[in-house]
Amino acid sequence: MAKKKNEQVRIQEEQARYRKMYFEKLQNYCDSYGGKGTLALMPRKFLDALYKIRIHPLKIVLDPNSNINPNSHKYVHKLLYSVMHSMKVTIGDDLPDVRLDDFTIFCRTIIGLVSITKNIHEPWAIEFNKRLACLSREDVSLRASREELNLLRSVGMMLSNIQTGIVWLDYNLTISETTGADNIALLYFKKPALKYFKFPDGSRPAFRVSWYFIIDRFVEVTIKSSLWNRDTPFVDLRLAIYIQSHALQRLWERIDVYPHSEVQVNMIISLVNPVIIRTGKNTGLIEYRINEHKYGYLVCEYIDGDILIKTFLFLTNNGTPEGQKLNELTGLKKEDKKYLAIDRISSFIASNIEQNELLKKLFMECGCESLVHAAEHLQFEKEKFSKLEVSTLIAEYIKNEPVPVFENEVM
Repeated sequence: MAKKKNEQVRIQEEQARYRKMYFEKLQNYCDSYGGKGTLALMPRKFLDALYKIRIHPLKIVLDPNSNINPNSHKYVHKLLYSVMHSMKVTIGDDLPDVRLDDFTIFCRTIIGLVSITKNIHEPWAIEFNKRLACLSREDVSLRASREELNLLRSVGMMLSNIQTGIVWLDYNLTISETTGADNIALLYFKKPALKYFKFPDGSRPAFRVSWYFIIDRFVEVTIKSSLWNRDTPFVDLRLAIYIQSHALQRLWERIDVYPHSEVQVNMIISLVNPVIIRTGKNTGLIEYRINEHKYGYLVCEYIDGDILIKTFLFLTNNGTPEGQKLNELTGLKKEDKKYLAIDRISSFIASNIEQNELLKKLFMECGCESLVHAAEHLQFEKEKFSKLEVSTLIAEYIKNEPVPVFENEVM
């Protein structure tokens, strides 16, 4: 009995300590943005009510249908807290920025207070609202909401892998009159379908190409049969797309200026609006593009009603129209291209090819305009990527804390 009582006392002391810390921090923000004594304007009964309806820290809740192991759950939780702690919400008017994690808990609570008290015409309420008007502006709340949603989307994108599974998070704020507002991010994970394709030398596995889209959520990407074969009578038939691991490895090797997640996203975009070159009865090339600039081809084959991506060819590789033209004009063979390292983007960015008129003319004549201007185009893309502070922070975290396997068993 004494042991149980001691435990109750410990819990009560811990709750009191947390309440004290909470109000100290809340007071600090009220004083910082409204001037000293701002929180003290509020009557005690409002403060007690405020604590009951406060917004709680972000909590990661697993989707019950997603088979995610505990280590992966903890990883995402730590990642989100680490990034939110580093992200800032701009208040404006030369006022200090607020950390995103604190804004979510404290500033949103202050905004709620302003909203509740705006219809109270007592002097303290009028003064309270006046002092904290800077935090309750609509543009500030919208900025913070965009940062939160961008964070959740970026985490999902950068943890997703077409081979092992797609990760995404949905935000949900649930308000209760007695327990406050539960700040929840629902964590989902879905493995791609696996299919074995038969070839003369045996069967090979391939993964269903899928991704997460904001509106449609988890989507298995398809191509209209009329785009693959203009002569088909089945105009609206959707052909499933599968990809071999070999193709993804070649993509990551040759589009080597981006994180793997960004390489995958550009592939998905290229497949959603495909530009197809048929090379045989059942074979074809689909352009791989970055911001509408072509950098290679996904080598595909139509097999039993599905499209299988077998490999990726860089723009200069043998087997592409541009690579063939380069062979004809220069006599360069496959080994020569590999030796000269002209089969990956980084080589063209480092080569400063735009300054060499002879090489520039040659590659332009071969149809490799995108490679000639790769330094300009992709440097812009890389800068745009790095300006998304959230993506940079996530990438840094992943570099130091490698992504764990999301399921207990992997195919």
